[in-house]
Amino acid sequence: MSFRREVAIYLAVAAVGVLPAFLRPNAMVGDGVDAFGTWWFYGWIAACVANGMDPSFTTRFFFPLGKEIFTHTGNNFVDAVLGIPFWLAGTRGFAVFVVVILVGNALCFRPLAKLVLQDEQRAFAATLLWMVNPYSLFELTAGRPTQAFLWFVPAVPYFLLKCARESGWVNAVKLGLSAALVGWTYWFACFFELALCLPLIWSELRRSREPMIVLQRWTLALGLAFCLVAPAAIP
Repeated sequence: MSFRREVAIYLAVAAVGVLPAFLRPNAMVGDGVDAFGTWWFYGWIAACVANGMDPSFTTRFFFPLGKEIFTHTGNNFVDAVLGIPFWLAGTRGFAVFVVVILVGNALCFRPLAKLVLQDEQRAFAATLLWMVNPYSLFELTAGRPTQAFLWFVPAVPYFLLKCARESGWVNAVKLGLSAALVGWTYWFACFFELALCLPLIWSELRRSREPMIVLQRWTLALGLAFCLVAPAAIP
């Protein structure tokens, strides 16, 4: 199957999932209090980008004292920044962004599926299942696109495996960058990544002929990730 056909299938499946939001005026993807919070935060980030404001603090809550947003959300605004053009287009634009999130999840997972399964058809099937996994769909229906935004999550195990199976240090740098992006996207995802990667680390070290070199690459990646997320720890 060609890449274009795969992408077309991902787009079609994702579009069907948000079809009601396209058909009904002013209908937003997601329900509940978090959906309204998401809509507010996306607007807040759009205002911060447009006016050069600090997204970590706002007086739009509890005026005039204001509210420190970092302790509430961890400044996980990657999806909000990317979603600004869609948010500005209204609820239907936001529905398009949900499609972008889902298709992006699929495309970012595809290399990992190919690496692990070593078969194009199986990799495609696994990718399609990943795109519509219950976790992502639940978070979207609950109005939490930040949690459903998984673009960088598959890159961590992908480059973790590449570090162990290929020579050089480029994959270690990519691993560190990917891990940092996961953290900046949604801090709690780091715990999920750790649970996923620990068995992979054990397995790859057992099969590697140069486990110490592999450990050195992973250590470099970890150090880079910590450096890139360090600004979050600075008051």
